[in-house]
Order: sequence, then structure tokens, then C-alpha cells
Amino acid sequence: VRVGRSGLPERALWADCLARPDTAPAVAQRIRQVMALESSGADVLVAAADVTDLAQMKAVFRQARARFGDVHGVLHTAGVLNDGVIQLKDAAVAASVLAPKLQGTLVLEAALQDAQAKAPLDFMLLFSSISSFAGLAGQIDYAAANSFLDAYAQDRFVRDAGLTIAVNWSQWQEVGMAAELAHQLGLSADALPDAGGTDVGHPLVHRCLLDTPQERVYGTRFSRATHWLLEEHRVLGGEALIPGTGYLEVVRAAYALRADPGTIELSNVTFLSPFAVRDGEQKDMRIHIRSRGAACSFSVVSRPADDAASDLPWTENVRGSVASIDVPAPPAEDVDVILARCDARVQQGQQAPVHLLFGPRWSNIRRIDFGAREALVSLELPAEFAGDLTDFPLHPALMDMATAGAQSLIPNFDEAKDFFVPASYGRVRVHGPLTARLHSHVRHRQDEGGDDLALYDVTVMDEQGRVVIDIAEFTMIRVRNKALLARSGDSAPAQGRVARATPAKPRATANNILSVGLRDGILSDEGAEVIERVLAWAGGPQVVVAPQDLVALMAQLRPPESTDAAPVGAAGDDAEVPEGWKAPTTATEKLIAQMWGEMLGVERVSADDNFFDLGGHSLLAVQVINKLKKRTGKPLALTALLEAPTVETLAALIEPPGSREAVAGQISTTVAAPARSATIIPIRPGNAVALS
Repeated sequence: VRVGRSGLPERALWADCLARPDTAPAVAQRIRQVMALESSGADVLVAAADVTDLAQMKAVFRQARARFGDVHGVLHTAGVLNDGVIQLKDAAVAASVLAPKLQGTLVLEAALQDAQAKAPLDFMLLFSSISSFAGLAGQIDYAAANSFLDAYAQDRFVRDAGLTIAVNWSQWQEVGMAAELAHQLGLSADALPDAGGTDVGHPLVHRCLLDTPQERVYGTRFSRATHWLLEEHRVLGGEALIPGTGYLEVVRAAYALRADPGTIELSNVTFLSPFAVRDGEQKDMRIHIRSRGAACSFSVVSRPADDAASDLPWTENVRGSVASIDVPAPPAEDVDVILARCDARVQQGQQAPVHLLFGPRWSNIRRIDFGAREALVSLELPAEFAGDLTDFPLHPALMDMATAGAQSLIPNFDEAKDFFVPASYGRVRVHGPLTARLHSHVRHRQDEGGDDLALYDVTVMDEQGRVVIDIAEFTMIRVRNKALLARSGDSAPAQGRVARATPAKPRATANNILSVGLRDGILSDEGAEVIERVLAWAGGPQVVVAPQDLVALMAQLRPPESTDAAPVGAAGDDAEVPEGWKAPTTATEKLIAQMWGEMLGVERVSADDNFFDLGGHSLLAVQVINKLKKRTGKPLALTALLEAPTVETLAALIEPPGSREAVAGQISTTVAAPARSATIIPIRPGNAVALS
């Protein structure tokens, strides 16, 4: 049972909502996520209620018990974050942050009171945060809200009132408030520049923008004029769309760039929003691949490629996992045996699509032999495009017809009325490249999915029956109102091709800058495993979960003030100078270099060193900015290190060219503790008070 302040439309309207241009991206994403859960066998109830409203929450529990029986566990994940310096906060803002965790917890307890007398909960898991004890700047209300969760769990533990555990989470990398703020502010890897990077040479994966052991980011600028993948796959009367199989090739190509991966497995591939492009429009794509042990998670995001869109958040199109696996290909299939079973009817050649406009590469079906809940699709890529297979081992047009070309297997399917689009792939194993001539054995899971979902297993073979692609749980969703698919240029929304309101950027305060460190955050599958381990352990009321060394992190949060620091340049003067090291020249550069060296434990900081490459993170970035303000007297935005991450560029913000001598004269070449002053700093005007 998923409870949120905003619910979802009626289930019968889901397919139409996914096709409508004015559906909010967040709503469409939640619909697809629920559908993905259900296609995996889950039974999901989505309820709309405010966790601080007792009457609403009681109604939700009645609804849940009526459908599922007793409630066995509660995960309280609600939260609001509104960072800001304390002097600018007011009671209403603080109350809105406190409410979901403080009042919401008490409401949950009250709503469960009658039910627990009959069937006690197995557990209540409270999603707290390390903010409750880390003392992060700008989070007085958020820290207090999470401290309440910690205290509540401790109290129930002492009273033996049932298993209640508060988990103090560090940041999650892919979901949650910090991740959402990062996307909105452009502080994640999505904010890498559109230009530059290293050319990687694949037609769908143009440049590598980031390459570290933990994460790789690739960028591509798409248009109908430059990519046949778009030009040859269009909605009738509307826009060009990247087909679901196009994403499979994009991710496969990006993953294979680091090394020869052998057999690739893509799993839990979920399509969240369309990549739609109008004639004359360009659109940027980012492909993120993040390591997580033997496997990687991937995410594909996009936004229009124009100056007006630079402040728009990136829209996530698809996500999933990808890995190299050491499994043999399945035994070769006997095509004649499959043909013998598929004797119900034969479709010669390819029928003209009713809802889409295909280009010549999609004209690849030679015949389809239909049987009972299965079909054998025989395909051949037109000879003039045979060269594509060199660049596209997972050719999107061939794969599209191999997976979705036998929709007539769906009971009561009407080609003129019904239209199904891809929703997810449970598993895709790529044992080898596609060949020009193929057979695709499609099996429809007739007893699963209901009226609006169609589930298939698909095996793609070469002419000899050798398996090259093995697919399990390919899910398609029905679009009932096909008119919603036809969006001409005149009817398209004025702001981009996928309608959305431009959110106001949150203030770039202390917690916003924390999102720079999301690459070290908790991955979703890691978090899920942690939850299982915490509940299995059940050894106490409070658990701290962080992927970093927490002791070291806290030490960085509260470094001791140094009162006898050595002059700039003195530390490590006799040490060997690293190759490529560039000496800081101005007094400001020397000050910054020494400050970074002390905070990051680096003996020699080069003038062109990047703060984040040296191991700096958002928490230290706040301290750097505050210390520089005190030492130089120059006000700096908390986002200054994002704009100017090197010693040279940051110094240039403080001492612009032409004013260096004047600024240098104001800066000491030692880093000492700032003098304590009794000066009263007014926060806002008030009444005069006599002090004695």
C-alpha cells in the first residue's frame, strides 16, 4: 500500500494518462512504477492521504484491511526539506518541515491503535536521517524532525511497545529528496556541459562526459535530421519517438565501451517517459552508468537542447540494471519444430501500421506463423541497411519488430483500435549480435497482465536457430485513446514536447550543495537490502546507515580550529613536486591551496586542482566558502565551488583580474583561527533593549 498526499488517476485511465502530453511527469512515472511492480507479481494499492490527517489515515487503514487483511508493517518515509539560514526561517516554514515526521508519526500511532489490539504490527520502520546528529547548516527544523523520530523509537523500545526502528539514512543516490534537489538544481552529473567530452564514436552515444571507477556519463544530441532512429519511428500525425529497443542499444553500447563485456544482461528495464522530438527540434540525452559491485545501474535522462531549456530539470526516460554475466547461450532451437506448432495462420509480409509511421528499416518482417499463444516471426533487414549491423549489434528496428511484431497473440486484439506500447523488460540477455536474417519466437503469457497489459517471453535466433537474444517478461501496455498519440506541431504545448511546468529552483543553500556528493550515496537496491537486514537484526531502536566512514565524515564536519598554522608554502617544501603540479601564485591562490590541503589531507595542492577530484564534498564545500568569506571579506555564494572548482578559478572570483594587488594586500598568508569578536550582528531590526 503506497500512501502519498497525491494519489493516482483511476486505473482505467492509466494508459491514456501515459499518452497524454499534459500528464505531469511525476504522475506518469508513478503509474509506470506501479505497473512494473504489478507485472512482477505484486498487488499494489495507491491511496491518497496526508499523513498528518488522522481521519484520512484511518480511512486508508480501513481500505487496506478490507483489501489485504491485517497490516503487518509500516515504513514511515514521509518528509519535507526546506533548507535556509536560521535567521530567514519563520514558524510556518519550520512547522511544515516538522509536521510529516513529528505529527505524522503520532497520527500513524493513533490510526493503528484499534487494529494493533487485535493484530500487533510486526514492525514500524521510521526513515530518519543523519541530519538529526550531524548538525548540517540550514537544517534546524529538519534535524529536529528527525531527532523526534529517533526519540520516538527509543521510547517505544524502552516501553517494549513493539518493534520500532529509526534508521538514520545518509543520502540516497537515485531517489529521495536530495536526489530530487540535485536534478532540479542541475547539481548532479546531468549538469555536465553539453559540449566537450571525449568522442566515443557510436552513432547513438556521442561523447563520454565523465569516466570514473564508480560512474560513467555519456551524452548525445538527437534530432530527426541526424538520427534515423527518430526519423523512421514516428507517431501518426505527431512526433518522432525513440522506441523502447532504441534504449536497449544505447545502454548496451555505453556499457560495452569500457571493455568487451561478453554476454550482457539488462534487467528490470522500466520505461518512465517518452523521448519525443519534433521536426527541427534537438534534444540532449544523458546515459548514466553507476557501478554497484558486479552489476551497474543505468538511467537515461533528457531535455530540450536550447537555451530556454537550460533551467529545466532533466526528465528520466528509462532506468534499470546492466551486467556482464558468465552464462552459456541456451541450446539452439529447432525452427522447424516451432513452425510445426505454429500452424493456425500465416501472415505474409509486413502489415502497414495503423498508429505509427515507420521508415524503411522497419520493413523487415517476411512472415509470421501463428500458433496457440505463440508465434514465429521471420525477419530480414533490407539489404541496403546491412551495414547498420556493424554499428548496431542490437539493431533497434529489427529488435522492435522481433519483440512487438506479434501483438495479434493478444486475445481479442483489434489492429484498427488497439495500440500497445512497451512498459518494461524483466530481463534481456544479449548472447551475440543480431544478423540480417532472424527468427523470433514470441510466447504470450495469456493468463497474466489483465486487459491493459500484455506479457511476453521472446527468443531471437539466427537462421540456424542459435539464440542471440533471450528475453523474459517483456511487458506492453494498452493505449486506449489513440487520438492522444497524434500531437501536431500546432497542438503541441508551447514549453517543450513533453508538457511540464518549470519549477522554481530551490534556494542554493547548505543542503542543496550536498547533492554534489550524490555519487557516493546509497543505491536503491542497496537500500532495499539494508532494510531487510535491519528488520532481520532487530537488535535495537536506532541504526545509522551510511556508505562513507561515518567517524571520518563527522570529523570533517567538525574540524578543530588551527591556531598555529604554518605560512603558506612552508608545509611540504622539501617534498618532491608531483609531475604537472602548478604552483599557486597570488596570495589568494596560496590561501585557498593551503586551506584545501589542510581540510583534505593533501600535501601539495596545484593551482589547477579540482576541489571535488581531491576528495572534497558538499559538507566541506560549505566550510570552504565560509572560511574564505572570513579570511578575505569577500561574499561568496554557497554554489561558488560548483562554478569555480579549481584553485585558480575560485581565486578569480575573489580577486578579479585587475584588482589582484588590492585584494592580495587584504589577505594574510597564514590560515589562523578567526578572531572572536563581541560585535553584535543584527539579523533584523528590533526594539532597543538595555543590557546590564
